[in-house]
Amino acid sequence: MIAVKISDNRSFLSALFTRPVFDPFILGEAQITTYTTFRIDGTWHPAYFSEAPGRPSAAVPQSLRQDPADRKLPAAGQVSEYLSAGSGQPVEASEKGHLRAQEPSWARIRPIVRAIVSGKHSPLSFRIILKMPDKGIQSILTSGSLSARVEDVNGLFLNITYQNEEILCTSGVSLKTFTLDKSLDKIWDDMMLRFFAARSIAVELQ
Repeated sequence: MIAVKISDNRSFLSALFTRPVFDPFILGEAQITTYTTFRIDGTWHPAYFSEAPGRPSAAVPQSLRQDPADRKLPAAGQVSEYLSAGSGQPVEASEKGHLRAQEPSWARIRPIVRAIVSGKHSPLSFRIILKMPDKGIQSILTSGSLSARVEDVNGLFLNITYQNEEILCTSGVSLKTFTLDKSLDKIWDDMMLRFFAARSIAVELQ
């Protein structure tokens, strides 16, 4: 795990809320406090888009029914380029023959969060947890020649917190089983630093 402080808040917030810099990620959860506290738990409800008999249509434009980040992923070994390119898609990795629950991409949620934080006043605070999609995790495991499977990984996280006019970003790895091998942690930490550097996001290690 590494923690970095953002050196230029304005530039970073622009990248986070108005540009597709972080669109490769999916949303774990978000909490934003302005005049009240807004919470988004990252749960995906596919029934909202269904048109089952007796259920009113959601009346969502077709352009929104397909995830904006639902694009082809690169081959293994190209994960850093994958992050930099702004591609990504929802979680659909197989687990014991079943699809994992789909999760909303940051690309889909970002306009909603942007609307919440927009205005004359800055948010009092926010916490946003972003996650690497499962296919990205698979690419990392393959390119790093790691023995872990996607099913062994709860998530690779980027935690972003804003409090007292400071922005901290913390990397995190959650595994389903205990291990002393920290290879995945080191790879993820390094990827986060390279991701910031590739996007000219100035950070200070804490």
